[in-house]
Amino acid sequence: MLAPWNYPYLTSVNSIVPAIMAGNAVILKHSSQTPLCAERYAECFEAAGLPEGVYQFLHCTHEQTSKLIGSPLVDFVAFTGSVAGGHAVQEAAALRFIGVGLELGGKDPAYVRADATSRMQWRILWTALTSIPANPAAALSASTHMQGFTTNSSMVSSS
Repeated sequence: MLAPWNYPYLTSVNSIVPAIMAGNAVILKHSSQTPLCAERYAECFEAAGLPEGVYQFLHCTHEQTSKLIGSPLVDFVAFTGSVAGGHAVQEAAALRFIGVGLELGGKDPAYVRADATSRMQWRILWTALTSIPANPAAALSASTHMQGFTTNSSMVSSS
């Protein structure tokens, strides 16, 4: 599991816990900007009684990470991060034909079909706007994707 610097617990827990629950061992390589997250997981798993070796973490460079992906001990790579990082992971994994899960950078666009009802358009807009307190980047996402947004004036309150 290769985790990013932003939302370090949320993005990594979504891969770590299901993998462990499915009976897999997990090696976490967190971003160099958030190294303590991996160590906190280790403390939690130890306190929970997870058998030794099921969860491990490494602090390593990009080059070392590519070599790790090339190890025959690695069967799958889950990566959340930049598009450039995703290319590097895919390239390293392709040499062995192992599976990868790539969640790459972007603005999480919502596509609204031309035939979408006004109600559906407002629901999408509301979801984007109400996620701003939890995700400040959503403000940029919402403002970027609201361009060309059409409304039905009967849906807008005048009070």
